[in-house]
Amino acid sequence: MMEPIRYREHSFRPDNDPVWRKRGLKTFLPRRLLDDVVRLDRNLLRRSNTVWVMKDRKLAIHDVEIAFQNEDYAFVRSGLETGDKVITNDLASVVSGARLRLESDTEEPAPESTDLAKGDGNE
Repeated sequence: MMEPIRYREHSFRPDNDPVWRKRGLKTFLPRRLLDDVVRLDRNLLRRSNTVWVMKDRKLAIHDVEIAFQNEDYAFVRSGLETGDKVITNDLASVVSGARLRLESDTEEPAPESTDLAKGDGNE
């Protein structure tokens, strides 16, 4: 879905070019809305556009389609579902199907997760 085109007026005045001294430069920047995406911290996007997810207490590596990303966030269009628990910390060993534990299960450190069903990471 496209928003109406908006423009900003910028002053561009290089000191060495007298032609530009009293002119302005208008730029037109079309914007589009991102529908049906999940916003994740960019550091949760792993190698080759994958995301680590806990499923049935095991590590699942999901391929995701990125609609847009900037230096802070990745906006995921597909590859995650409501209720997926995205692992938010680094793991020493990354093997699909590896068993995972929550901190509440044991005193040993365990991967943290973001529950998409609760809206975390989807604002």
